[in-house]
Amino acid sequence: MTYKLPPNGQWTQLNVGDSNGSLWSTFNVDLTVKKGDVKVTRLITSESTSSNLANLGTPIGFVKLDTGAGFKYFTVAGSRVFSQTSTYTSSAFEQDATSGTPTTCSSTLSDIINYNGYLYVSTSTNAVYKNTGSSWSNFTAGSSDASPHMFCSYGGRLYMTRGRSQIISWDTADTVATSGTYTLNIPNSTENTITFIRSASDKIWVGTVNSLGGQGYIYAWDGVSGNPIKYTLNSTGVVAGIVQDDVPYVMDNNGRLLQFNGGTFKEIARLPNYRKLIYTQALSSSNDRWMHPNGMAIIENNINLLINTKEITSNTITTEEACPSGIWEFTKETGLYHKYSFSYLDSFEQAITDYGQNRIAVAGGLAYAKPSSESSLSNGTLLAGCSYYTNNSSTKFGIFFDDNVDNFIKAGYLVTTKIPSSQISDTWQKTVLKYNNLINSANKIVVKFRLKDVEPTEINVTWRNTTTFFTTTDLSSYWTSGTGFEVEVVQGVGSGMCSHITGIQAVDGGYLVTLDEVHTGVVLNDISVVRLQKWIKLGSVNDVTSTFKIMPFPTTASSNYIQLKIWMLMYGSDELKEVDVASVVSQPL
Repeated sequence: MTYKLPPNGQWTQLNVGDSNGSLWSTFNVDLTVKKGDVKVTRLITSESTSSNLANLGTPIGFVKLDTGAGFKYFTVAGSRVFSQTSTYTSSAFEQDATSGTPTTCSSTLSDIINYNGYLYVSTSTNAVYKNTGSSWSNFTAGSSDASPHMFCSYGGRLYMTRGRSQIISWDTADTVATSGTYTLNIPNSTENTITFIRSASDKIWVGTVNSLGGQGYIYAWDGVSGNPIKYTLNSTGVVAGIVQDDVPYVMDNNGRLLQFNGGTFKEIARLPNYRKLIYTQALSSSNDRWMHPNGMAIIENNINLLINTKEITSNTITTEEACPSGIWEFTKETGLYHKYSFSYLDSFEQAITDYGQNRIAVAGGLAYAKPSSESSLSNGTLLAGCSYYTNNSSTKFGIFFDDNVDNFIKAGYLVTTKIPSSQISDTWQKTVLKYNNLINSANKIVVKFRLKDVEPTEINVTWRNTTTFFTTTDLSSYWTSGTGFEVEVVQGVGSGMCSHITGIQAVDGGYLVTLDEVHTGVVLNDISVVRLQKWIKLGSVNDVTSTFKIMPFPTTASSNYIQLKIWMLMYGSDELKEVDVASVVSQPL
């Protein structure tokens, strides 16, 4: 029996189990740039060359504005506004120094929008600042109020949320309406918190979350009257939404992507939340939830979502194995899969110490930011912001873009769904890997397999050098008779690397663990979080002349299913093309 992946020339990740679709898990891969092929990705930081980032917080939105000297992007990140130093996507951000710039913004309460040709920014109170070009002016939009102030432009007016469940608005002359026409009060303000407002051609869509854990709702409002249409959700509410082709798409608190079908909101995709745990800050009345309201964007005509996938259980933060944080992409052909993670790589210093963090601390905004004209410095098609971990616990804020011109080496992986035996049990004979010939011998593709499920273990490790770490956790079950199982770094330096144990030595009341991959940039006493799993290494490829490799399975590889993990370290146009698995019946029906 021969199994060909992807079937029908298209990888699919459905996230409804381990036997549906062709992918069970993904990390840092692009499935849409070429249909059927897998390309590895990463996000890199857009750090400033100056020290003018002292007030940086989580960036919560990116807005393009004509400054008179070309278009630049602006963001609210913490208490201040930051803007690009040049007009290309990958250019650095620095704190805005325009006269009168606001200093009381908030990553959990503020918003930013281009309205009527001006940049508007809301603050932690009801103050609204307007960039008039050479300076900022401000006005008060109603009474002082420490709640989220989210923007939406519709029908020639600018609308803003306040008081958790109210919407006010003003016209192009900044004349504010706080009651009556052009305002809205959502019922049950003690429970319902407005999360986002998004405009369509003939209405404003208003998303809410129930802060008490009850049922959530979405409202369709004409922007004028006080009688919106209410749609009931089978969840505690929605955290973000976007309108594409006049159709709203929303992400609910169960991790389901919903589409409006004209009468209700129906699920079209979901995150792999098999334990059905609650995502971090899911019911918060501020925008510090697991997904920011500005965390959805249409990028190259596909829906992208910036997600913090930390879950809360018994006062402990955990992460579903198949659900890393970062940017997920949805298409009807692929389903919902992980496309980008946030890495430490600085576009200026260019020192590689990781290939992408499996988890982040706080999710921020996301925007399509492909430049309208190219230059030798151009790189990037999107901008994203988050708070990320620099080790096992410390955090840092950052603004990121994608390396679409392939200046830097990247790492990522895919895990197949369980490939079933043809009858009761099969003996797995070999897998054949097909790929573009690798650009250089530093690039590699590593194939692992497993024949049964074993729960992963996560531990903190202290690095001794680029191939060795120390831990007090007994790892004897991960090193048996010369068989070294997998170590995946998920947080801190080295994250994105998947290696295998080649030796364990008892020292200093703990264990010194040696790995088969070099974790570039790791230095003595760096602390990272790693995930231990019982993947069996089958083989690897780093041949720059071939386009396929045959890898035989051990003769003992018999079971009722097999699952593959393919980790890739790639640069430039390297792509995984196809995976074939051959088997014979070992126990017939």
